[in-house]
Amino acid sequence: MVATPTIPPNATLNFEVELLRWKSVKDITGNGGIIKTIVTKGAGFKKPNDIDEVTVKYMAKTADGTVLKQTPDEGITFKVSDGDFCAAVSKTVLSMESKEEVSCVCSGEYVEGVEGLPLGESMTLDLTLLAIHTVEMVSGQDCVKKTLVEGEGYDRPNDGAKVGVRYTATLPDGTVFDKVEGDDLCSWVVDEEQQIIGLDKAVLKMKKGEKALITIRPELAFGAQDTVKPLATIPANTTVQYEMELVEIEKAKEVWSMSTEEKFSFFEEAKAQGNTLFKEGKFQRAIKKYGKALSTMESDHSFTDEEKTRAKKAKLPLHLNKAAVQLKLGEWAETRGSCGKALEIEPNNTKALFRRAQAHSALEDPDLACQDLKLLLEHDASNKDAMRELRRVKEKLKEQYRKEAKIFGNMFQRMSDKAGDLYDLPSKNEFDPKAGIGEENLDFAGGMGEAGGSGEEEENKDVPGPPSTEESQ
Repeated sequence: MVATPTIPPNATLNFEVELLRWKSVKDITGNGGIIKTIVTKGAGFKKPNDIDEVTVKYMAKTADGTVLKQTPDEGITFKVSDGDFCAAVSKTVLSMESKEEVSCVCSGEYVEGVEGLPLGESMTLDLTLLAIHTVEMVSGQDCVKKTLVEGEGYDRPNDGAKVGVRYTATLPDGTVFDKVEGDDLCSWVVDEEQQIIGLDKAVLKMKKGEKALITIRPELAFGAQDTVKPLATIPANTTVQYEMELVEIEKAKEVWSMSTEEKFSFFEEAKAQGNTLFKEGKFQRAIKKYGKALSTMESDHSFTDEEKTRAKKAKLPLHLNKAAVQLKLGEWAETRGSCGKALEIEPNNTKALFRRAQAHSALEDPDLACQDLKLLLEHDASNKDAMRELRRVKEKLKEQYRKEAKIFGNMFQRMSDKAGDLYDLPSKNEFDPKAGIGEENLDFAGGMGEAGGSGEEEENKDVPGPPSTEESQ
């Protein structure tokens, strides 16, 4: 028999410890309602959100081992926000990663309504998160993507990328109206109107190898007319679904990787496409093309001084084109921004000043509109369009000051009525509609003439119809 050693008083002891295993335990509700023990760690870092769907398997038991519910081994699928069985299931799932296995002790509000569980007792929940089916609102409710199989890596298509997919397309009743399978692929260039808008938008959110279920409302699908497809006719105003796999991605070249000549070539191509879209009345797409063209000229760190001058000259008509389209669409703030960029290049450009004045006026800022029109007329005193616009702005200013005079006049009158002799009414001159702006800002002399503008095509500055593009640049 080995004698137990005696430890001297105040001795320092050394221990060798080997950690054989450990379990992470967490109070995921913060009130003791669900105590989670991780049995098997999950894969990755992604956790589901309320709008996602999940596939889980679980067994719920009472403290004495009585099974309350058990799912099949292949699990069940449900939307997290809809829940399943009791509140504890969804609450636990929200804290888990894919493939994670946990054992939870659940009580209180999280097990309310569980049939067979005695009142006040806790419940054991053994749960495995088999899969997370991420749901993305690609374009609000008009286009919703649910991931069925995760893709590879992090790379996704960009605008202008060539993609190849397989899909099965169905109507709400399950009728298949189109199908691409096997070695066949449906290929198209993204954002070139070669595919319905919903698919164009959804594929930008996919990774290579990903399979997804895409639900597309008629606004982004086939619209308000019947459409004949290979396997069935799609009735007007129908929501459609595509179960789609992204097989191939050939990304468009990014601006940062282009050579100088490639940038100028891309600029001219995108500009021409924008002008064509504009003529076809596709204004939003025209704006996007103009924006793409301009982005190539913004990345000018590698340009020579001569190339920077060339780029600056090329950008001016596109800023003006963009402003013209934005004005047509009633995007007043955006119009001001585009005109401002044009004026940075050419401070006295009459078209930029005129369009910005129109935007100022639409945004109820007639003072700034007057400033732009005054500057325009200093450089083109006979501009008839500017004179007409100035008369409109002048009337708007007069009406604005009349309203202000009435408002403030009534306010001071009420104050005087209440306070007697404590307040003196302001003099009439303090409510002069022209005070602070000056007569010279409201009435300009000068003949009538057309607006100029850096060699661009002439157009109607009042924009009652589609303004023209600056094609001559």
